[in-house]
Amino acid sequence: QPKQQHGQHGAEMLKRLIFIAVARAHVVHELFDSAHRPELPSLPLVYDDGATQPLRLWEGDDVVASLAAAGPQTGPAYVDRVVRAAYARAHAANRTLRRRWAVIVASPSARITRRTATKALWASALSACAHAASVVVVADGFSISQDDRAALGTALNASGCVRASLVVLREWTGPAAAYAAGAASVTDERAMLLFVPWGVSLAEDAFVAYERMLRGYGDSVVAYAPTHKNGCSRLPVVAVDATKWRAIPKPDVGYALDGGVAAWLAALEDSGDAVEARWRVETSSPEEGAILLDLDWERLIQRDADQFHLARREIGEPPLQERQTWLRGPSAISTQRHEREGRGEGTVAASLCVYDDDRFLESLVEDLLPRLRHLIISHATAPWFGTARPAGFLRAAQTVDRIRSNAPDKVRVVNGAWPSEEAQRNAALQLAATLLPRPTHLLLVDGDEFWHPVELDRALALVYQASQTRRISWVRATMATYFKTVRFVVDPPEPLKILWLVEVPLHHTPVTCGFSEARNWACSSSDASIDLAATIEALGTFVDPTTAKCHHLSYVRTTEELHDKLTSFAHARDVRENWLRDVWHAWDMNKSLEDLHPTHPPAFKRTVVQELHEMPPALRRLAEVSGTPSILELGPPPPLVEPPVRQDQPVTEEETDLQWKTLAPGHFESVLTAAELQRRPKLDIDATPSEPRCDSEGAPRFVVLVLGEGELDDSTEGVFADSAEAVADALRELGVSRVSVVYCADARLCKAPRDAPFFTVVLGAHHLARYRFDDHGVSKTLCEMQGWPAPDSSVLYNFETVNEQTLLKDIFPRWALKKHLWDYSSASVLKLARLKIDARHVPLGWSDSLERYAPVDEQRDLGVVFVGRMNGRRRQVLLELRKRGVPVYHANADALLFGDGLRDVLRRARVVLSLAYFGDADEWKATRYLPSIAAGAVVVAEAGGAPLEREAWREAVVFVEGVEAMVDVVKFYASNETARAERARRAAAVLKARRFAAALRGPVEDLVLGSCRFWRAADVGDAEAWRWRVAATSSSSASGGEL
Repeated sequence: QPKQQHGQHGAEMLKRLIFIAVARAHVVHELFDSAHRPELPSLPLVYDDGATQPLRLWEGDDVVASLAAAGPQTGPAYVDRVVRAAYARAHAANRTLRRRWAVIVASPSARITRRTATKALWASALSACAHAASVVVVADGFSISQDDRAALGTALNASGCVRASLVVLREWTGPAAAYAAGAASVTDERAMLLFVPWGVSLAEDAFVAYERMLRGYGDSVVAYAPTHKNGCSRLPVVAVDATKWRAIPKPDVGYALDGGVAAWLAALEDSGDAVEARWRVETSSPEEGAILLDLDWERLIQRDADQFHLARREIGEPPLQERQTWLRGPSAISTQRHEREGRGEGTVAASLCVYDDDRFLESLVEDLLPRLRHLIISHATAPWFGTARPAGFLRAAQTVDRIRSNAPDKVRVVNGAWPSEEAQRNAALQLAATLLPRPTHLLLVDGDEFWHPVELDRALALVYQASQTRRISWVRATMATYFKTVRFVVDPPEPLKILWLVEVPLHHTPVTCGFSEARNWACSSSDASIDLAATIEALGTFVDPTTAKCHHLSYVRTTEELHDKLTSFAHARDVRENWLRDVWHAWDMNKSLEDLHPTHPPAFKRTVVQELHEMPPALRRLAEVSGTPSILELGPPPPLVEPPVRQDQPVTEEETDLQWKTLAPGHFESVLTAAELQRRPKLDIDATPSEPRCDSEGAPRFVVLVLGEGELDDSTEGVFADSAEAVADALRELGVSRVSVVYCADARLCKAPRDAPFFTVVLGAHHLARYRFDDHGVSKTLCEMQGWPAPDSSVLYNFETVNEQTLLKDIFPRWALKKHLWDYSSASVLKLARLKIDARHVPLGWSDSLERYAPVDEQRDLGVVFVGRMNGRRRQVLLELRKRGVPVYHANADALLFGDGLRDVLRRARVVLSLAYFGDADEWKATRYLPSIAAGAVVVAEAGGAPLEREAWREAVVFVEGVEAMVDVVKFYASNETARAERARRAAAVLKARRFAAALRGPVEDLVLGSCRFWRAADVGDAEAWRWRVAATSSSSASGGEL
């Protein structure tokens, strides 16, 4: 007999091994390959001899390789610019540089009925074809007939797909493995993969949106986003470069579900290899639902089947109509409880005690309320211990009001000032006795105590069964206690068994029970013959942890929230000294710490990673499991929609406002003869030449002039747009008669009278040094040749780092002698002083033009953003940040970003990085700081500028030194919204208190002095808090200065 049992066991083990081997097997069917690649807009390349040659590109091309084959070798900066332009032009035409592949997984783990399965698969595949993509359909556990494969290939080809294949997995392995199998079938190294749940239809610009996202995050990450408006917002759609996909470890095949994909993505995010961005891609789905568990765990499969059925049987409501699904039926114990509750038998109410801890409240109640008939929320107006926190109380009150308004028939709210925890709980117990139908038991739940709805339902059903033969006064259960995050739980479970269910007081019983101290349950009796200790023990029971457990998030909170908890809960006096420092903060760097509990150290021995499938739905927010593997009959495709007509790309050079020269300098650096200068048309910068320099009341007229580098300059105008508007706004605030902003791409081709009837503030002043003329063999500057702009009636406002602009010393002295040279950086002023050039410190500040950056809402879906021109140094810094788990989004990776586009990105950013371009310790980037602060982002900047200036702005900008410090600061503000919002609020207050007009008032009056008699600028305060008179010292350092 024993030998026979052993043989049966061996045979079963062999069957399982065979099953696992077969389950991982798959077959790839190549449906078709049209060998057609969409052509992209060409790039006109201008060579040294002036000849133009178009660079033709097709989807999937390597731009760098194509450029190398098209012309002579060029420098890295030129290659980078061409690559950026190629992406920008492709995206403008709704094309991508990478090959488009949509990986569509048809899986029974999506909650979807047989009737709509075919429709869902066709909808997803055909929507991808409409955008000239290639498609991989993965049949996860489905067998698709040869006839259906042929019909699928024909329909996809006719609908515009470039290529299509079918991957058939022999058994259901779950979407994580199915996505990996589909991606592995794509051999194109220039591919971009979009992982699409079946039933989701892609929007027209989905591929372009994801390629932009990949480019913005440096081409080295897995980029993903939840689908939008399809009923499964936690289900990710993933976009990834094919080469990157092959290089990274995949989620465990046995790890189930799309939740497994989500957990895997979260792990990649922790290491900086993945990033989430909420692209608003319009999608639709014929059926709601996400992904859940695979078939490995029998208990979990039934639990999730019950979860689906319980969702259609809410306590207090008639059950919804049964629907045909692939799920097994519900457990009898759950359906019987629902039927009893419908008759008013065995009713259970819940008591929820709240003061200001509402972080998880709505999510908790969302799953709890359908399983109960009554919910009593006891909202305390003051804490049991410690000082009151009125702001938290008011916030919690709003949360409680929302909960009550969503279920007014079930939720009762009682406000009061109870002296102790037991008083608050006893009050709820007395109220429960008055409810109809009268509950037999009261479920105790705090705002951080979660239950899996199915486990809770079973536990309540078992308590009811036990109560039919004996009195059940109290029930305790094991806790899964989470520490700092829902990813870690205490191990082994703490010895304390939580009191979670008590009886509602009975009348005329010899033993009465209630709360005695905090959450402790005690009984009393007037009959002295009763052994109370034995009686209390006999009146209670424990729930087996395999049946149900409480998921306790008591330590999942911010440090500030935890401090509030520790100072106000019933054991506040017992907290270990320095526990926050020695345990709470230390655990972040050492997950192996032991003895973690604040009052009873051994109770929290250690922490371990919590398995995703062990979390209740409120924590993992996944949907229901849906059935068994079966044959999917596709049938005929739906009526075909004519694919969009593709416009053939021209093979000749197309008109463009961008051109590139490979070797020769740009036009702005070339030498123009006097004769050539006379032939070129000129731009008159004065739109109202008849108006005087000073009006009848003596108020001066101004032009804010932005100088570009030349005809090929496509960035200077945008770079100085905010600064030019700020100067104009400040001048208006000071009371000038008129001010206009003018952009001059090439100062040699702009004109004004030598004695201009206006004052000029010149931005981009460093470009003046680039313009030179050949006058009979003598090289002359623009000012020497044209006499304009004149130092008497103009100022040069410098924003450039001085030591990188060696030509500045050739032009700045003429304005410095007139006291008409300004600089926005005190460090640059000091450096100029050491060159014997006297400049005036005129720092930027608040102006009305910054109001347009003001955030319209608090939906910030971009974590860490960098805006700026890329170079080798900045690229290395971003690479180091990403290696350390900081996914930085380079917002202008492929296209210029100014105006409304810049405003929208800054409004979406939680943190904005400011990086030095040259690595010079004196670089000052206030032009980047101020718009970001105005948009409500936290600015984290590499320390630069003069120490005094940094100190003056330290409440508005977080200055850091070194990558490690930057990583810590950025991670903190990107993940802690409360701290981030407070820091952004303080920064905005500092900025708005420093009006730019106050800094400009004195310098403007000095410029106008002697020309507009009796005019005085409006009194707008002073700028002494952030403006200095800087003088050179004997020290060689850049620090120093005096008020």
